Amino acid sequence: MYGVIIMIWITFFHESWKRKQNYIGNEWLVRTFKDATAERADFKCESTIDPETQHYWKVASKDAYLRQMCIGVPVSLAFMGLVVLAQVALQYANWEIGSNYDGSS
Repeated sequence: MYGVIIMIWITFFHESWKRKQNYIGNEWLVRTFKDATAERADFKCESTIDPETQHYWKVASKDAYLRQMCIGVPVSLAFMGLVVLAQVALQYANWEIGSNYDGSS
């Protein structure tokens, strides 16, 4: 029952959002606005044409996956290691304080 209610609610919400988006676009006269960030002039790529569809498309000349694996993953692992190291240091400090406590105020 919950799933049916959510499906109906999300359908109404989505349609309402589309109507609101169209209304605001018409009011602000931005219905045919092209996002300037979509095409970067300094994007280094190789231009190719798909042989089946004959559509023009761009292929990045730099391998983003390789860059992510060689830079992003080690940096992320280093920061996760710093978090674990900080937690270990805090636990050690807490243990040291607890072992030196003799019970007097």
